[in-house]
Amino acid sequence: MSGQAAEDEISSPTTNAVEEKPVSPLVEPQCPDGGLQAWLQVLGSWMMIFNTWGILNTFGDYQTYYESGRIFHASSSDISWIRSIQSFMVFATGALIGPIYDRGHLRLLLIMGVFGVVFGHMMLSLCHTFWEALLAQGFVVGIGGGCLFVPSLAILSPYFNTRLGLAIGLAASGSSIGGIIYPVMFAKLIDQVGFGWTTRIIGFAALATLLVPICVSRMLTKPGRVRKLLDMTAFTDGPFMLCVFGCFFGFAGIYVAFFYVPFFASSSGFWSASKSLYLVCILNTGSFFGRTLPNWLLLWSGLQNLGLATNVTCSS
Repeated sequence: MSGQAAEDEISSPTTNAVEEKPVSPLVEPQCPDGGLQAWLQVLGSWMMIFNTWGILNTFGDYQTYYESGRIFHASSSDISWIRSIQSFMVFATGALIGPIYDRGHLRLLLIMGVFGVVFGHMMLSLCHTFWEALLAQGFVVGIGGGCLFVPSLAILSPYFNTRLGLAIGLAASGSSIGGIIYPVMFAKLIDQVGFGWTTRIIGFAALATLLVPICVSRMLTKPGRVRKLLDMTAFTDGPFMLCVFGCFFGFAGIYVAFFYVPFFASSSGFWSASKSLYLVCILNTGSFFGRTLPNWLLLWSGLQNLGLATNVTCSS
């Protein structure tokens, strides 16, 4: 009996025994492909692109105003370097911003981007020489835009699946709307309050609208693997490199009209100097449909068919 009791005592749980609970595996959040939170990310991305490429697309008006010599005297080629460096900094900064975003530092990037865009405009409003404008508008605003541009697109893919193309198209339309609103602001204010306060008002408008992504933008998931700063294997990927070269030559010529059309219209006598500033708005109005409709048609046409059709249309 004593042996049986000892055996029962061993087999029965005691009050001090600790039951181990099964550990549930880590489950990745499912892609919502819509819903309030997902579309709020589109709104936040729209505001970020509104204040990056929307502001960059306004440079045609700045080019025309700088050409007048009211602030400083420089050649057309020198002035265009401001916008060229601004665009370069957006993309070049993006190469460094990607790994930071992959580590989950979205809020830090948003704060840095807002500071760069707003502070750059405030410093630009005080500029009186070409080099001051180059540093403020080219480098500071460009770096700030780079901190915003990468998160504006990267944040959408975890939230959307079948509607990803539409979501990116809607977010990218912020570039067109910004390229409409900011040139109108510039054209309306420049003769009333002068260059300094016109630029400050644009900076304050950027600050107000960039508070939206700070409040609503949230990463759904962190990337499973943080990419390297420089991945040499990408240079051995033929289709990827072909896409890179195609984008390179496309961007090399796409923004020439945004730079020089207003100045060409005013200097050639086609339009007055004040009316020529609105040509940038007309260009960006057309680009709105080019940024949204193809992404909507992508759901039915397929990427290759749509890409071929748009390239043939633009070439003709």
